[in-house]
Amino acid sequence: MADKLDRIADKVQADLNPGESLLAAVKVTPRGTIEQGILGAAGAVAGGALGFAIGSKAGESKREAGDEERASAGLDLGNESQVLAGVTGTRLLMWKLTKLGGKPKELLAGIDLSDISSMTLGEGKLMGQKMPEIVCTTTDGAEFGLRVAKVHRKGAEALITAAGK
Repeated sequence: MADKLDRIADKVQADLNPGESLLAAVKVTPRGTIEQGILGAAGAVAGGALGFAIGSKAGESKREAGDEERASAGLDLGNESQVLAGVTGTRLLMWKLTKLGGKPKELLAGIDLSDISSMTLGEGKLMGQKMPEIVCTTTDGAEFGLRVAKVHRKGAEALITAAGK
């Protein structure tokens, strides 16, 4: 893991403040970001163009809810459906990933750890499937979720531990 973290840290070094170092990182899917496409595709299979429109609309409301919860926490991730979440001694950071290889490409957002009251590993649902989810609550009471593939559960645990929350 240290070798992988070192490679990621090299790629994001320019985004870190002087004296700051990357302590942990994991690929995450922000809550609500991929439901629109999945529900639209499922609707298309079930009911053609009308099914796609209905499925897309249902997914759109989930996407908007996720966007709103992140906005209330001060995070704007644009239209990214998967990002790299990383933690330093002072901040939680989110990077856009390259299309090929999934390497960190561009810093999208960050939040001071002092503005986060808790980070816990809970369980979210995506299309009926349970998956680990980092649930972050800000000191203002805003909550946002970062879903994690089961294969990356240990990375999520490391991120929470490194954040000290």
